[in-house]
Amino acid sequence: MKYILEWIVEYVLIILHFPLTILNFFLPNAPVKESRLQIPIILVERWLKRNPLHFFMKKFLEKNGFTVYSINFPLLKGNFSESAKALKQFIQEKKLSNIILVGISCGGLTCYEYLTNYNGWEKTKKFISVGTPFQGAKLGFLLFFMNAGKELSPKGSYIQSLLKNPQVNSDKIYCLGAKYDELVGYKNSFILNTKQIVIDVAGHNFLHTLWIPTLEKIKNICLASR
Repeated sequence: MKYILEWIVEYVLIILHFPLTILNFFLPNAPVKESRLQIPIILVERWLKRNPLHFFMKKFLEKNGFTVYSINFPLLKGNFSESAKALKQFIQEKKLSNIILVGISCGGLTCYEYLTNYNGWEKTKKFISVGTPFQGAKLGFLLFFMNAGKELSPKGSYIQSLLKNPQVNSDKIYCLGAKYDELVGYKNSFILNTKQIVIDVAGHNFLHTLWIPTLEKIKNICLASR
C-alpha cells in the first residue's frame, strides 16, 4: 500500500510538472541570506525547465543555516560537457569555494563532469547526487532528439567514457537513489566505490522533490561538513 500511494504521487508530479513551471516567475533562486555556517550549497538541475518543487529543498537547507544557490542548465542547450563548463563559469562569477554540489537527476552528470574534467574538486568539499543516471537512464531514449538526451543511453559512448574516468575523491561522493526509479533505474543511480545510499521511496521525481527523508539525508551530509 505504501508504494502504491507513492507511485500515485509520482505520476501526479509528472502530470503537473509543466503547468507548475509558472511558479518559476515568482520563486527566488538566489540565496535569501548569507549562511552562518559559511558552507555554500549549489543545487544543480538539468532538465527542460527548472522544477519549481526544488524550491522546497532550497528552503529546507536554508532553514538549517546554509547559503543555497539554485541553477538549471536546460537539456535543449548543449551537451553535458558544455553544461559543466557553464557550471564552472557560474562558480567563478559568484567567487565561491569550499562548496557542496547537489546534483539533481541529470544535474548530477553536469556536476560529475565538472569535477572530473574541469578541476572542480579545487573548489568542492562534497558532491551529493540524487537520482543521477551515472550509468545511463532507462528511459533516456525518449530524449533522443537532444544532444544531451543521446548521451543518456546506458550503452552509449558518453556514459561508457564517463565510467572510465579515473575516480578521484570517491570518499567525498554520496550517491542517493530511490528504491524504485522508473526513469533512471535503481542500479543506474550509483557509481562504484562511492557512498551509495538507497532511499526507501518509489518514484524518480518524488525522490528529489517532496520526499522528506531525502531532504533530511542531504541536510545531514551537509551538516557533517562543518
